[in-house]
Amino acid sequence: MRKTIILKNDRFQKLHVIRLEFPYDFELKETVKGFPECKWYLKERVWAVPYTPTQVSELLQYFKEKKIWLDYSQIQKVDLPEKNPDLPVLNVFLQAEIQRFKEWLRNRRYSESTIKTYSEAVALFFRFLDNKLPSAITNEDLEVFNRDYIIRRKYSVSYQSQVINGVKLYFNILEERVLNPDIIKRPKQAKSLPNVLSREEIMNILQALTNLKHRFMLVLLYSCGLRRGELLNLQVMHVQHERGVILVKNGKGKKIGLCDFLRCYMVCIGNI
Repeated sequence: MRKTIILKNDRFQKLHVIRLEFPYDFELKETVKGFPECKWYLKERVWAVPYTPTQVSELLQYFKEKKIWLDYSQIQKVDLPEKNPDLPVLNVFLQAEIQRFKEWLRNRRYSESTIKTYSEAVALFFRFLDNKLPSAITNEDLEVFNRDYIIRRKYSVSYQSQVINGVKLYFNILEERVLNPDIIKRPKQAKSLPNVLSREEIMNILQALTNLKHRFMLVLLYSCGLRRGELLNLQVMHVQHERGVILVKNGKGKKIGLCDFLRCYMVCIGNI
């Protein structure tokens, strides 16, 4: 039976959203969670994403690759207040350039979150420069944008890096020339020393759990460096008994990893 998600407009407080409604299905729920900015609204008991003019298209693109059908017949267009209304709207040529950039990123299998961040960054840069042709843009334009827009509006260091990296990638790939962001002195993000537990403290925490399943999950998370989603996506077929390892597929960066299954098991039963 084909899996189907029904899309509907809604509004939670002041936020326009698109609801994703479907009968409970664990694998489908995990797929929905993987879409950028999709979150579970506890009070409304529904998964939803913020409404944008292009959100339905992005949902269709994402779920098409997962072979999941979307029913968007109930979606209606919403007139949203424009972000950065003081900046001009992109002209037709630059809109096409942004679309071309998105297609290049998708073909290189960038995550939807990164595609959204980078394409919005480049669009913002073009709007700030009043639709200036990419071929006429210089390093000085990037400096002015950084100083008079990002810094003046007190955006975070991480946002500053995302925007500049997106602009740099666009010019390197689609314009085939280097726009050098190194001329911009970007502040380093503050790094604090981590709180470190001793080996004995870690073992005490693990052995305090009486539920073996819960203990094993924590051991896998800690000893193998798994992320929550990687742990939840593990299946019996991923356990390779003859090698004593667990195969972790599609980790961060599309990497495949191995976990020492036997060692994790010995920790759980208290023999290590």
